[in-house]
Amino acid sequence: VVIMTTFKRPGYFERAVKADVDAYVLKERSIADLMRTIETVLAGRKEYSPELMDILLTQRSPLTNLESQLLKLVAEGLSNKEIACQLHLSDGTVRNYMTSILSTLGAENR
Repeated sequence: VVIMTTFKRPGYFERAVKADVDAYVLKERSIADLMRTIETVLAGRKEYSPELMDILLTQRSPLTNLESQLLKLVAEGLSNKEIACQLHLSDGTVRNYMTSILSTLGAENR
């Protein structure tokens, strides 16, 4: 599947990559570039517009450094109490941070 679009928004691109498209390129390409993209896909390789890759790779996390650190500890299976102890925070502070993290990421639970 080759998607040729005018949309440079990272969200569209990320969804396309998750859907395992073979190519996602911008319409502003020349016909010659589009033909090379098709040849690339037919050869079994993927191709993504460099402008979109730059946006994706430089996109900052919506979480603060501390929130990212907390989330990593959650991923390791630590409880709020264990996280609080490790980071020298109160259990309530960790709970508040977790509420903020879940809200920011649009998640319903950990």
